[in-house]
Amino acid sequence: MHTVDLIVSALSDAQKIPTPVTPEWGICCVTGEETMTIPRKKLFGNSFMDANKLAAPDSDRVGVNAWWAMQYGAAGRNEDGTIKKRRKKPEMQACWWATIGDFRVIGKPEIRQMVLTGSPSTPWAGWVTTSYKKHGALRAPVNAASFGIWAFDDLIVDASDRNRVLSWWRRLRQAQDAGIGRTAIETGELSPKLIIRVGVDIWQAFDRWARTRRQAPLYKLLAYLLPSQKELKDGYSDEQYL
Repeated sequence: MHTVDLIVSALSDAQKIPTPVTPEWGICCVTGEETMTIPRKKLFGNSFMDANKLAAPDSDRVGVNAWWAMQYGAAGRNEDGTIKKRRKKPEMQACWWATIGDFRVIGKPEIRQMVLTGSPSTPWAGWVTTSYKKHGALRAPVNAASFGIWAFDDLIVDASDRNRVLSWWRRLRQAQDAGIGRTAIETGELSPKLIIRVGVDIWQAFDRWARTRRQAPLYKLLAYLLPSQKELKDGYSDEQYL
């Protein structure tokens, strides 16, 4: 099963944007499977830059499921033939989680919950984006276990080892609670004034730990998921995850 199939399993017939031409049997460039397809150019234009993520890049056909998944939310037509108001396409322009029969647009709290405690059902796929311009279904793989792989922009994040995930999360949260901000956690740069405020020993100990991990996709995703200042002021607690 491909991620586009997971997404489509959750869509009603009314949510499936009609194909621009009558589908024919062929090989889907997205999934590599033989299925009902339409010309690839109907979905991917000249600006498409993700050919390396296609299962069958040489195919000039794209499956109907890929069309439905990636066009979901786009402008369709009303019964009278008029164009519906255009909406964003969630597969590309939102963070989401998908399982059989369920496709949800999610925010940081929901992403954090699933990264730290696992997906509530399987199989599943998860996409986290900050650019809202790329196809999540081409990047997020289908996972068979509760803990697995998340796609985070152009990063593939292995969050399958829960012990490792929680260990790193605790260390990042300790740093945050000590006064080290998200930017410093992400970049390793802290002004001398703030180092004094945090404590030289505390900063140096954290920086030594983070230095060998900072470029890891898991580190980058966990840093992104750290609670906001508003959440902290509102009484955020890690107890629900640990």
